[in-house]
Amino acid sequence: MIINTLTITYSPLLSLEEVPYFRGAVLKALSDDTDVLLHNHIDSNFRYEYPLVQYKSVGAKATIMLIGEGVEMLNKLMPICNTYINIGYRHSMMKVEKVSPMQIEIELIEPKRYRIEHWLPLNEENDNRFVRMQSDSDRIELLERILVGNLLSMAKGLNIHFEEQVQCEIQSLDRYHLVKVKETLMKSFDVDFICNINLPDLIGIGKHASFGYGTIKQHSGQEI
Repeated sequence: MIINTLTITYSPLLSLEEVPYFRGAVLKALSDDTDVLLHNHIDSNFRYEYPLVQYKSVGAKATIMLIGEGVEMLNKLMPICNTYINIGYRHSMMKVEKVSPMQIEIELIEPKRYRIEHWLPLNEENDNRFVRMQSDSDRIELLERILVGNLLSMAKGLNIHFEEQVQCEIQSLDRYHLVKVKETLMKSFDVDFICNINLPDLIGIGKHASFGYGTIKQHSGQEI
C-alpha cells in the first residue's frame, strides 16, 4: 500500500527530552483549532491507535512528521509558521526550514537494514521478563518478537495487512539506558536490525512514538 508522509523541519534547536514541551507549545499555539490526530486524545482519554502526527528531534531540530491521513494536518499547522512559541523556558520562532514530502509503498521486500533509536519496547510485564532472562540471546529473541509486534501495530494503524510473515533480526544491540518518560523510568534501546518491510525514513514505532521515541532510520549501508 502506498503511504504519503510529510516531514516538516523547523528552526528551533530541540533535544529529545524537550519534545513533549515542543508538542505542548504547538498545541497551545493552535488554540482551539486542533484535531484529534494532532494530540491523540479524545476528550479526557487517549486515542489508542497508531499516531499519525509525530513530534521529533531530528538532527537536533524541531520536527513534525505527518503520516497517511495525518498529512491533512498540514493546513492546521500552517497558521503557526513564523510565529513564536515557548518551548519550556525558551521563546523560539517556528520558522520552517524544510518540508520533505515522500510517497512510499509499505510492502514486504527482500530484507533491508534499518536502525531504530530511543526505542521503548518494554511494558512492565516484559521488563520483568527481560531482567530475569539469563542470556543475551533470549533477550534479543524477546526484543525481536516485540519489534515485529510494533511494526504490525503500525501497519494496522495505516490499514495495511501483509499476506506473508513479517521477519526481523536484530544485528546489533547497544546497551540500554534509562529514560524518564511521563514520570516513569523506561529502558531505551538503539538497535540495528534487518526486516522484510519497506519502511519510511524517520517513522516511529513502539511506546511514545508520538514524542520522538522509536524512530527508524534508513541504514547507511544496505548490503546484507
